[in-house]
Amino acid sequence: MRLKHTASKKLFFYENKIYRPIWAEINHSAIKHNYKHLASKLALDCAMLSVVKANAYGHGLIEIAQTLESLGTRFLGVASVEEALSLKKNKIQTPILILGNIFPFENLVPVIKFNIRVTVASLESAAQCANFARKLRKKVYVHAKIDTGMNRIGVSLQNGLALIQMIRKNPELKLEGLYTHFSGSSEDPGFTSRQLELFTQFARTLKSAGVQIPYIHCANSAALLKYPQAHLTLVRPGLALYGANPFHPKRYNLLEPVLSWKSRIVFIKDVEAGTPISYAGA
Repeated sequence: MRLKHTASKKLFFYENKIYRPIWAEINHSAIKHNYKHLASKLALDCAMLSVVKANAYGHGLIEIAQTLESLGTRFLGVASVEEALSLKKNKIQTPILILGNIFPFENLVPVIKFNIRVTVASLESAAQCANFARKLRKKVYVHAKIDTGMNRIGVSLQNGLALIQMIRKNPELKLEGLYTHFSGSSEDPGFTSRQLELFTQFARTLKSAGVQIPYIHCANSAALLKYPQAHLTLVRPGLALYGANPFHPKRYNLLEPVLSWKSRIVFIKDVEAGTPISYAGA
């Protein structure tokens, strides 16, 4: 039996409109202000990777990426293959690094095809990345992630040298970056300093062995603001770009909020003082 829906298009039109007088405004002037303020804290040889994961923290992936690209950010950081491909589809030219682990490994195929940077966080991920790159006859820029105490994605320090060696022995892989992630840079200076010490010591060991890595990075928003010694050659601000202060409001308070949540008054009633309102007179 064939069903005929005579009014479906008209109904669909009405269903997809927003009728409530409520909206969010995204201020791109504030994004520009925050980016320039953060960049002003960096040395000339330190670049910026702007994190736009999670739909640019809910601010709009494509629009925010376009603004950050116009500002000259060196990289854009995303969390997933889907986000990276969406940026590519929308003609973003800035190099993109997927900060998360890519699995299943077959998902590396579109990433490699579209020249997206890959995080390698284990010996297996490096081997699989090289394997797919070889099949596709492509070169892949990779960033090796070292775990210094976050205990999430990242190879252990004990296996870090083996990971770097595996990357370097595969000609399909180009070691572009080395990084780690702080677990408490806004609230735990002791542990942050320890993580930084472990990471920079590992980087120095590689350098003394003749391993040249263009981008070495560990500073998120809080570390960018509080630990200049963690800037290295690349920083990765996320929330601070959008005006979120990771510290007490009186510290580092020069950031501007990017998102404003707005509405309109829909009803006004005059009542005497003490008049009970709504359920149970609350």
